[in-house]
Amino acid sequence: MIRGYKYLLIAVIAVAAVLTTCNHPKDDDEIVIHDDPECKITLMTNQITEIEFRMTGKTKCRIDWGDHSEIEEVEFSNLWEYHFQHRYIMDEPHVITISGDDVLSLTFFGEVFTGIDVSKDTALRSLTFYNTQIKNLDLSQNTSLMILDCNNNRQLTGLDLSKNTALQELRCDYNRQFTELDVSNNVKLTILNCFNNELAELDVSKNTALKYLDCSFNLLTNIDVSANTELQQFHCHTNQLTQLDMSKNVKLNFLICGNNLLTELDMTNNTLIENIDCSYNRIEVAAFSALFESLPDNSLQEIKQSYITVNHNPGALTCQRAIAEKKGWWVYDGTGVVIPSVH
Repeated sequence: MIRGYKYLLIAVIAVAAVLTTCNHPKDDDEIVIHDDPECKITLMTNQITEIEFRMTGKTKCRIDWGDHSEIEEVEFSNLWEYHFQHRYIMDEPHVITISGDDVLSLTFFGEVFTGIDVSKDTALRSLTFYNTQIKNLDLSQNTSLMILDCNNNRQLTGLDLSKNTALQELRCDYNRQFTELDVSNNVKLTILNCFNNELAELDVSKNTALKYLDCSFNLLTNIDVSANTELQQFHCHTNQLTQLDMSKNVKLNFLICGNNLLTELDMTNNTLIENIDCSYNRIEVAAFSALFESLPDNSLQEIKQSYITVNHNPGALTCQRAIAEKKGWWVYDGTGVVIPSVH
């Protein structure tokens, strides 16, 4: 009889040990890391009844939905993106653990997500999440990360990308608590989209591979793009820029610099430029004439129509638009009405 009780006690202890290793949220701000040594990703949610996300991987993985339901096993093929959904019986916070072979990409969105840990998935190449309640993001172990898209996460206070030297695309728009962004170690960046933040400074001098840069809707008073000789599209509208030197950006074909404090703009070296928006600045008639003179002659090129938008500048309505028109440019007021010629 005593031996029976002994075995029963051992069984109870074993069950308790198993339950202890399961993931259960302690509070809204803490992520409990799965004890499974093969765990790659942990996702934390708030009180929800349904969850969904998308992934790609090398071969296979297992998903523990954190509600004692059956573990979902998935075999990946051809790097297709798989869509996962789960409905919970209990409307309460949950912790989801993804374990097994390496996950290469993860995409999720919505305020139901409150935390994430990807530190064990060192093969992760692409991470996309937006409109979440995530406050902190540790990417120090994700040295293979090539794409990061973290738009509209209003509680995310910043990004440490110093270890992500393989990063090629970064999109961190609408994160209104971002007051600084250090991309000095991300020398492979070709796309940087950081508009609608609170950035007062942005140093892109090390990002010589940049082809697309959008830093609009920030607090920038100056930006130096002289090192970005590969730049093709540049958006910097709605800042506080007083000058803009584009002389080194010889591959530029698209410039949006409206709603700043510019008094002049020189495009002499930008022979590939096709579209310019310099509306809502402080450019006078004489400065417009100099700008039009500096534009490339696109009249004989087999390209789409070239546009320059000049509305809401002091010299907009009386500028010598014929200078630009002779070169194949349309002088545009931005509302669908072409500004009348002044001869």
